[in-house]
Amino acid sequence: MRYRIDNGSTRGKAFKVFGGTEVVKAGEEKTVDLEGEVTETFIEKMKAGGVLMRRADGEGSPQEEGDRSMEGYAVVSKSPGWFVITLDGEPVTKAFRKGDLGDFETLSDEDKTVFVELHPLTD
Repeated sequence: MRYRIDNGSTRGKAFKVFGGTEVVKAGEEKTVDLEGEVTETFIEKMKAGGVLMRRADGEGSPQEEGDRSMEGYAVVSKSPGWFVITLDGEPVTKAFRKGDLGDFETLSDEDKTVFVELHPLTD
């Protein structure tokens, strides 16, 4: 299965592909053809570690259903070790180190809005 992988972690991640393994470097986004189906549990574990995975083709892919993963606030890798907060896929804050964001993803929507207002995107 083809997956789009956005490695927002600080380390490269190796994935089993047909004929071997493929590494997605820290801060890199890449489409890989993984060997076999990936479970939702695995996808959630990867997400908890800063790695976003989504189907890149076939039935049930985000392109066919409308990618809802980019709606609302999200923490997204900007470059290795640096993250920004996006709103509906568009950056809305300055860059942060992962540790500076604390538990942003667990905040209420109101608290997320306040956090974003305190750390606006600067040109």
